[in-house]
Amino acid sequence: ENPAWTFANSDQKMWAFSEEHVGDKIWSEILPRLKSLETQTWNEILVRDKKQNHSVVLEDLNKAAQDRLAERYIEAESLISLRITGNHRLYGYMTGRVFNVLWYDDDHGDNGKCVCRSRLKHT
Repeated sequence: ENPAWTFANSDQKMWAFSEEHVGDKIWSEILPRLKSLETQTWNEILVRDKKQNHSVVLEDLNKAAQDRLAERYIEAESLISLRITGNHRLYGYMTGRVFNVLWYDDDHGDNGKCVCRSRLKHT
């Protein structure tokens, strides 16, 4: 199935999908990337390209992200991380073929501020 998106449940506090946080990147990065993903199936996005796009178990999330899910009563077994650019990610959960966008993380990496820390290997 081809993907679809909804922003109805996007967070407006942490890693907000808001004008202040996202700014012009909605036009220069996010929409072009989502449009390109729409030409693929979820199988291609999450299986073939699993190094860039993959599910994340909740225990691997930043503690603040785990707490925020609980505050918002979001009960998901895992979240999906979609790579937008080098260190920019969209996080959300699936309902059928629809990706429910929760967060825009513009600092993904080996740091304590991102939604899901990516530990550097061989360091």
